[in-house]
Amino acid sequence: MRVWADGHRLGQVLANLLSKACKYNRPGGQVSVSVRREGVQWRTSIADQGAGLSPEEIALQFQPFKRLPGTAHLHGTGLGLTIVKLLVEQMGGSIEVSSKPGQGAVFSVLLEAASD
Repeated sequence: MRVWADGHRLGQVLANLLSKACKYNRPGGQVSVSVRREGVQWRTSIADQGAGLSPEEIALQFQPFKRLPGTAHLHGTGLGLTIVKLLVEQMGGSIEVSSKPGQGAVFSVLLEAASD
């Protein structure tokens, strides 16, 4: 897999998403990472088995300093995903979230494939 990206920044993005998946997972839950080609892009998805998110909560995920109810006891500033989104977009990519309450969440980063 080769993408057009800043390797250091992409590492920061993936570390943040993996950390978030672990932090918001349920006890004993699994975190999975998958990568697949989609046309001219690569999709890297990180999934957890946590409480999941409602559509309203998904809409707040990338707003700075927005903490969801029930997560105030967890360490963090509410800036991680805002920074992730900014970095991904600066690399010409996008980030998507899919989730349903009670079914975990999947955060996907899409970046342009690079030729060999």
